[in-house]
Amino acid sequence: GASGILEMTEDGDGWVKHFRAARIDGALDLSVEHNPDERAGQDIHLPYETVLRLFHGSWQDAADIYGDWARKQKWAQKISERSMPSYLSGGLPIVTFATRGDPFSAEWSMYFPPSNRVVNPDFHPSRIPALQRRYAEFFGSRVIINPFGWEHIAPWIAGEYFPPYGGEELWARTAAELRKTDSPLFLLLSGSRWGVNLDDVGYHERDRFLRELAPKAAAYDPAGQPIEEDPPWAGSVALCVGTPFTQKHLVDVFTGCVKRGASMVQYDQNHGGSAFVCYNRRHAHPPGYGRWMVEDTEKIFREEIGSASCR
Repeated sequence: GASGILEMTEDGDGWVKHFRAARIDGALDLSVEHNPDERAGQDIHLPYETVLRLFHGSWQDAADIYGDWARKQKWAQKISERSMPSYLSGGLPIVTFATRGDPFSAEWSMYFPPSNRVVNPDFHPSRIPALQRRYAEFFGSRVIINPFGWEHIAPWIAGEYFPPYGGEELWARTAAELRKTDSPLFLLLSGSRWGVNLDDVGYHERDRFLRELAPKAAAYDPAGQPIEEDPPWAGSVALCVGTPFTQKHLVDVFTGCVKRGASMVQYDQNHGGSAFVCYNRRHAHPPGYGRWMVEDTEKIFREEIGSASCR
């Protein structure tokens, strides 16, 4: 009750790894799976230390130990507020509107069927500007507007994002009204996944995706099959960030959101915006885990999306 065990890696460069904490036969397994380079014949030299140490106090004290190390890393250096929009540096409230689904139809979550499939008239896009004004008055400040479920088909159905739910003209009017009050529009993406199945709305594109797009877009497992997942909210296929298709797709979606009035676009929506491992030897990257997963993700944001933003 007064101390604990802290496990951390002193990795300031974003190498791929998996942390594990699990009970196995009454024992506790605390371990880290390191994934620096999976090519056969490669020596593995980890460029960082793995730390397991005792700490005294609560989990906040453990977090402070990690924080002291993390703040010295290049990715945690304080950014000048002059280089950031005021709505990011000013700590504005974010108001989420469930444009699809009755938020009271599920006791603990509005994300599971059928609650997030039906149209929600209370939060229809045409009503958002008026609601924004009420929330701004309530908080006594500008607010960031986050419509959930703006996608063409339904939440988490990536690939077919556009035209947005309700049509282009509706969102153009909504975005224009929000701009008048300097209220940033914040849209969420589904990370590096492509939605292929949603029974609630009769959306079944899995076979077509696997036949037409998977070889040039999907991440493949060691058995040579596309990586898939079929949770209650939407079935999807993982995309490989090392393919030109995925890189272009993410740039097109990002710029598409900006063209429709978004001031903020969040890539990290579905499963942490993961860069999935891929064993497809026809792709340009080395098969399996490796630094390429980090480098190609950085390329998407630094080069592809960065240059698109400038244009």
